[in-house]
Amino acid sequence: MKEIIALNIGGAGINFGNQFWTQINKEHSLDHAGNFIGKSDELIQKIETYYQEGRDSTYLPRNIIVDFDPKSVDETRTSPLGKLFDDANFISGKESTSHNWGKGHYAYGALLDDLLNRGRKEMEKCDSFEGCQIMHSISSGTGGGFTTAALPRLEEELEKPFFDCYCLFPSPTRYQHILDPYNAILSLHYLIEYAYSCTIFQNEAISSICKRSLAAQDSQYDDFNYIIASLISNITAGNRFPCELDWNLKKLTNNIIPYPRLHFFVPTMAPFSSKALSKPQPWGVRELTDELFSNENALYCFHEKNSKRLGTAVLYRGNLPTYEVLKVLKSYKEKTKDQYHDWIVDPYFTGICEVAPLGLEWGGCSLILGQQVCHIIKELTERFTVMFRRKAFLQYYTGEGMDEMEFIEAESNANDLCSEFDPYVAPSSEDSDEDY
Repeated sequence: MKEIIALNIGGAGINFGNQFWTQINKEHSLDHAGNFIGKSDELIQKIETYYQEGRDSTYLPRNIIVDFDPKSVDETRTSPLGKLFDDANFISGKESTSHNWGKGHYAYGALLDDLLNRGRKEMEKCDSFEGCQIMHSISSGTGGGFTTAALPRLEEELEKPFFDCYCLFPSPTRYQHILDPYNAILSLHYLIEYAYSCTIFQNEAISSICKRSLAAQDSQYDDFNYIIASLISNITAGNRFPCELDWNLKKLTNNIIPYPRLHFFVPTMAPFSSKALSKPQPWGVRELTDELFSNENALYCFHEKNSKRLGTAVLYRGNLPTYEVLKVLKSYKEKTKDQYHDWIVDPYFTGICEVAPLGLEWGGCSLILGQQVCHIIKELTERFTVMFRRKAFLQYYTGEGMDEMEFIEAESNANDLCSEFDPYVAPSSEDSDEDY
């Protein structure tokens, strides 16, 4: 069994990372002390992927929490969830990075050594270590700057692990800070080179989902974190439970990513639930699949009719008949064949996990590799360029020892990535306007 170490880095990564652990603890029927209280051994058959079994038959999360600001780390440590984590795996500094990527990337002090030390110790506890699941925001000082400083060192220290990143990207009209474009593109520069896969989501899209699907006019970050955690729970279900149509993170990426640098996905998910709402109305396989292909259920902001794609992973959860899933997807292959290149023999990767999402009868998600990723990166790059050409706010970065050449290289790498996508996802003049 392949083991995974989870890293929650920065305030945002810690918040939705904590919610992820809260959800999967319940999915695996673990109580607050890590004891298994379920009735089916199926729930713990593959639990050691994310958990280590303790001496008293409890299951402890294989998780490390890092932030420059001690507040978020201390809040987790003192919470009921924090009692499950190894106290040595809480790593914090003395003050925040003030949203400065340069400070997180270069002024980390002992934090990086502490992370490497704890990562190595966690790896030594594994029988067959596979990689790291990293949850973070790319536009913050710690989540962006520190994470990207850690990636090359972790790769060396942990013997080239699989880095599976879940990245909160800035939204096009809801920037939280004026420095977001700088921080995001500087982070992207490293994610292109070191990550194996990156799943992108944006708060603006999640806010729209909360208003539309959860009837929450004043959506709170708790709702955002719950939705993000549900998405990650669905994606990782194949690693955590036995499946009828088996999948795991490595198998998924090997089947979808044709070129190593093109490893950025945008997700959809359905149905949406909230802790405050009851179960949604039951659907069939066709209705669920329609929802997974609907732009309304996308956790990213850019949508175009007939957008070109290189591949799509469709992951189902619940007691769904395999033959019906394959039948429905076959019809979608015919319906969307113009959106894929002829040399892509089978653009769909399919997984079915019999264990349903928390509180639902069935559900699922999709991961799309295609034109939408280009739009997100180009929008960030355009904002980056406008600021950088005017040398605006550069003093905060050069004051931390950064050089302007780092900005030029990051901008160039982001543009190169879009150029690599374009031959495969650029729209054709023959594309039909029919939506699906």
